[in-house]
Amino acid sequence: MVSDVSRLVAAYPNFISRVDGNALVWKDGVRMRIDDGVRDKVPEARLSRPDIKDMFHDLYPGGSRGLPPERDVDPGRVRYAPLFDRMYGDCREKDVEHNLVTIPWLPKKWGRPVRITKIIADRIGSVGKG
Repeated sequence: MVSDVSRLVAAYPNFISRVDGNALVWKDGVRMRIDDGVRDKVPEARLSRPDIKDMFHDLYPGGSRGLPPERDVDPGRVRYAPLFDRMYGDCREKDVEHNLVTIPWLPKKWGRPVRITKIIADRIGSVGKG
């Protein structure tokens, strides 16, 4: 569990400080519980009552097999909303708008600006420059 959740620390080093036992610790000291202690959650429970750990339950398959996923395997679908609300803001309250920046997107092909969160804008790098 910790190794999977530690990926959040690596991905968001400006926001998340560390994993400390069963807590994800933000730079400002706020702690979020990683595991709610509920064992053997069925897929519907992971979707309706997730914890941070549940977001890492289904892993993306490696390679290019091109095979459909097994039943109830849906990597990336489980979302622990408090984590995303804290990081990006609550989209229902328009909190995200203060984090949006406009960047050029595919200037050689499409050539239009898009708005994305500034939290990842610097990580996109040359992806949108093609």
